[in-house]
Amino acid sequence: MTREQLERIIATWQERLRLRDWDVKISVHEADSENDAEIHVHDYHEQASIRLNPKWVDWDVGLANRVIVHELLHIHEQETKRPVDQAQNAMTKPAYEMLWGWYVAGRERWIEKLAQAIVDMAGAVE
Repeated sequence: MTREQLERIIATWQERLRLRDWDVKISVHEADSENDAEIHVHDYHEQASIRLNPKWVDWDVGLANRVIVHELLHIHEQETKRPVDQAQNAMTKPAYEMLWGWYVAGRERWIEKLAQAIVDMAGAVE
């Protein structure tokens, strides 16, 4: 996988997922993470950064598409995350930690399933 291929995959999926107005940057993070990638959606308008595991250069096209779609779906997920973030002020710390744990586990499962389904239906970007 080259950086040019990855950038083409990101640009195509931004268009397909109706995120064309977003400025999405990519960078590489240290290999101590077991995640393929992480996204940070910035507080300012329509900007996000995706941090890739250094092993991204070894990804095949299918994996690259699934990872990128997964991370871009987190942008759409931000609206559902806000109420959970706000609950922190209304709950005890143990209750909030339990709620947050359930939320994170659930969102990762549905985003992963949805990313796979979307790539399967729309086709991987070469």
